[in-house]
Formats: sequence, structure tokens, C-alpha cells
Amino acid sequence: MKKSFIIVLMIVSAVLMSSCAVIVSKDMMGSGKPLLSPEKVEGIWVFDDGRDDTFYFVKIDKKIKGLVHILNINTRKKNIFTKKFKVRVKELVFKGKSYLFANFRVKDLDVDKEEDKELGKYYLWFRFDIKKDRILLYMPRIDIFREAIERGVLRGKSGKDYVRLDSTEREIEDFIKKTGIEKLFAPDSEMIIKRIKKFYINQRKSCK
Repeated sequence: MKKSFIIVLMIVSAVLMSSCAVIVSKDMMGSGKPLLSPEKVEGIWVFDDGRDDTFYFVKIDKKIKGLVHILNINTRKKNIFTKKFKVRVKELVFKGKSYLFANFRVKDLDVDKEEDKELGKYYLWFRFDIKKDRILLYMPRIDIFREAIERGVLRGKSGKDYVRLDSTEREIEDFIKKTGIEKLFAPDSEMIIKRIKKFYINQRKSCK
């Protein structure tokens, strides 16, 4: 998929300028809706590798649990690019541990190729962790999911730079749990995002 699409998916929205294969499915990944704390999530986030041209303004939806609003501002090459996104955060609980997944509707992203438009009704997703003021992304091991489709373990289609899963949410979750979450999702040392400013204000504090 084109680079502007890849930029969007790697959380929160923008990413490396290299092309990467991605996974999409009919249903969102994760069955639970985690309680996201504004104190841990809301604020301005940037990549932790020193680049200073991409900013993410993150706010939690006050009414819909698990819905996060993101404003991406990119100032690369002296041009200002802005884009709003909605990220649906879901969780998968396995052996008493909670794993968070970010889900994007493909149709909400900037796509212009016909093959991309065909995926409009699908969700693009990946795993992530929040540790203090850092977000670490875990991208799916595309090769393992491709092999699962080839062996008939999962239903779907393997494209040049994407894997489309047509299996149900339950089937995909069962495959992930059976194969192993740590084996299927690899941390990307170049995809660490840090918070440089908090929006959260403790409502319990009173003004004097």
C-alpha cells in the first residue's frame, strides 16, 4: 500500500517511510473494551528517535469507551499536513494478562489504489503497550499469518503488501492464543512514541 497509508497505520498514525506489510480483518482485534486513563494517554506525543516533524494530539472520547481521537500534524519539508483519526482500542485477555490492540477503519485512511479501496470495510490493527510516557508498538508477524492462510488454518487472502483475514474474530483470537502472542507480535525499536506534554488535569483538585 502507498507510503501515506503506511504512515497512518503505525499508530497512532504515521510511521516510517519504508513500506511494510500489514494485516486487516473484517472485525476489530480484541473482544474487550479497556478503561483508558486520560492521565496515561492524553497529551502530545512524538517519535522517540529524535525526529521533530511529526506530532500527535491525543484525546479520549468521553462517551464511547475505548475510542481515541488523534490529530496528526506533520511539518516535513516545510509543508504542514494535518489529519484526524479515530482509533478503537480493544483488549485481548489471555492467561490473566491484558493485551491492547489499536484498530483503524481502512476506509478512514487515505487510500487511492483500487486494491486499497477494496479493503475499506476492514480494520487494520496492531498491538501496543503503554509504559509511563512511552508507547511501544508490536507489529504482526506477517509471515506467520501468511502461512496460516496457506495451510487453511485461517481464511483470507495474502496480497503483495497486506494480509486480509476473513476468519471470525473468535477464530483469529483462538489462533493468536494457540500460537502465542509474543511469537506473533514483534516489538519495533524504531516505533516508540513518547509524550512530551500532558492534557490531563486532575479534577479532584480545587482552585483556591
